[in-house]
Amino acid sequence: GLCVTFTAITRIVHELDEAKLTLGVAAKADKSNKMGRRPSYVALNKSLGIVCGVDLSGQDISIALAGLDLEILCEATLEDHALIDPPVLEEVMKTIEKLLASPKTKGLPLVEICISTPGKLDQNGDFIFAKRFPDYPDIHLKAMFSERFHVKVDVYRDVKMGLVGERVFGNVPKEDNDIFFAYIDRGAGSSMLLNGHLYGGAHGLSGEVNALAPVDELTQGSLNGSFYTLTDIHQDVKARLVNTPDHPLKGLEHFHTPDLAALYEQGDPLVCGALEKSARYNAIALLSFVNLLDVEDVVIQGRIVMFGEKYRSLLEHYFTLYDLNHNTARILFSSLKGKANVLGAVYQGTNLFYLRQFGELTAKRTGSRDYVVSEHFGDNL
Repeated sequence: GLCVTFTAITRIVHELDEAKLTLGVAAKADKSNKMGRRPSYVALNKSLGIVCGVDLSGQDISIALAGLDLEILCEATLEDHALIDPPVLEEVMKTIEKLLASPKTKGLPLVEICISTPGKLDQNGDFIFAKRFPDYPDIHLKAMFSERFHVKVDVYRDVKMGLVGERVFGNVPKEDNDIFFAYIDRGAGSSMLLNGHLYGGAHGLSGEVNALAPVDELTQGSLNGSFYTLTDIHQDVKARLVNTPDHPLKGLEHFHTPDLAALYEQGDPLVCGALEKSARYNAIALLSFVNLLDVEDVVIQGRIVMFGEKYRSLLEHYFTLYDLNHNTARILFSSLKGKANVLGAVYQGTNLFYLRQFGELTAKRTGSRDYVVSEHFGDNL
């Protein structure tokens, strides 16, 4: 292993202190009879600035400013934006400027922006495809926000930031380092924490579990291995209604997931049948990933969680029933609801800010031109 001398440690700590990245912390009075000098402690300086987290994943866009201690100072929601175009992004940036002018920011400077977004991203954070961005080939979030605010900007797929939020702030055991995160809503996606690292894959596209276009008789109509989404559930309910003469949903032009959730809780046979079918498919999909990855936890986010503990227990039932490997992975529903992604962005922005500062000092000390510590350790949670 690498051995760092006491002299080197002293020099590094002095560098951090000179850069105001750390503060000295007084040692507590020692009541023991031990001889010698009390130890000296250092802690991160958390008054250097504030971080902005932006979540574009939902129709309601979330924006939060937080201190480097991860305390949310102020936040805002821009409601009902199904599509995201340049005028909407301009509204987001104006909202950030308004929040920065709030007395709650304590006059601290903005030091980092981290954005959670839907769509497929390349390794540079630019869109490969994003159906909610009509002009996605011409939208470069990093460049747009960094030119406006003159700070580092990082862009992540929303499912990655959802996983970070749940891992850091949710009910996931903090000691668990292998987690599969599933987003099940009208669409579906996933992300993974493996050995304590966010996993991206060779091209950063891991987790596109439902991105399959069946083209032959073997795959058309088959859902095995894919998530059974809210879209599938709604279609199943509509098909069942055709042969049901009297039902509360009969004749309604539109019904929504809260309507189904209420009927499910009441034990409505038609809705319960549709949800049972979806639970079987989703249990098979989850089991496929758990068998492959051997994770400790499965965390599920998205409006599928509106079906509550009753549905989670049903998933668990089929997961165990179909399992021959005797997996012990826990199936957890999101405890943060719609806030996981923006909280994940705040955390990751803070993480990357400190890493970049440490990296610049290290590069200066070692004379290295390409020592980019945020790239080496940025996905280490």
